[in-house]
Amino acid sequence: TTLVNKTLNKDGFGVCNVSGNLVTCPVEIECKMSEAYMHTKRKSELLSSLYGLPYALVHGKRKAN
Repeated sequence: TTLVNKTLNKDGFGVCNVSGNLVTCPVEIECKMSEAYMHTKRKSELLSSLYGLPYALVHGKRKAN
């Protein structure tokens, strides 16, 4: 979910792009989505450091040789 630039109104609502669909939503949704993403990313980085695994493996992105 991302807020479309310059669509935020004085009431705190804007147009959000949700998987290609444009919907009106409160700006807080984007903030919460960003916080959830950062929490997941931090958790993956922590797990990789605890287990000594590359971040990509913990995050599920394995490169083919």
